[in-house]
Amino acid sequence: MPTGKFALSGFRVFGKGKGAVPEKVKTFLVLRTEKDKRSAYIKWSPVDNAYAYNIYYGTIRINYTTV
Repeated sequence: MPTGKFALSGFRVFGKGKGAVPEKVKTFLVLRTEKDKRSAYIKWSPVDNAYAYNIYYGTIRINYTTV
């Protein structure tokens, strides 16, 4: 960059912290419409100590895409 200045957006760090891992979501519901099976409404019960959820989708189990 010619000016030496830059902006950073969407920085995320992954790893293992010292805190307890939140439990897995127990209640997960997916509803699809008859008109378009590609559209879905998803709903789940919140988990204590979780501040975000990773949602993956795809047609092949080993090749999911993150929402």
